Amino acid sequence: MSTLDRLADLSRALEALGYQPSPYGEDGLEIQVSGDEPPATRPMRLRLATLQEGAESAASLLTFSLTYEFGAPEGGVDAIRLAGSIIDRYLLLGHVVVSDEGEVGLRYAMLLDRDLSPEVLVQVMGVLDYQQLHYGDYLEAICADEVDLDIFPAFVARAEVEIDFD
Repeated sequence: MSTLDRLADLSRALEALGYQPSPYGEDGLEIQVSGDEPPATRPMRLRLATLQEGAESAASLLTFSLTYEFGAPEGGVDAIRLAGSIIDRYLLLGHVVVSDEGEVGLRYAMLLDRDLSPEVLVQVMGVLDYQQLHYGDYLEAICADEVDLDIFPAFVARAEVEIDFD
């Protein structure tokens, strides 16, 4: 199956989950995920790369990426990267990325040896949407200098321990 065929299948699967995918480049889709203030949304981009184009059983790499509307303050890229590495310990999927220009986001990649099942897609999208919203608040607080980096690990750990799952 070609990359375009798999991308069309992915688009249909996202539509079935209630997303409205739009094309992004030649090998991607863009969807809107939860934002801080409803009905605000954030764009998440999904890119699909077939590792051996033309091979009948070729695997594909599906990447999910989201860039926040806030960024690292000037001269603060290293501090935000450190904060991201602290948050990474709590993420179930993916990791925090901070570009040299100060853009802050989340990224996740998964290898697909066959078509992505709707059951797996709904789970992955649910986790990624929760994480980008929940942990984005921590990242925004550190970017806005509302939390000192020296207490940031304790701030995150304390907040995560206090979550009541009942």
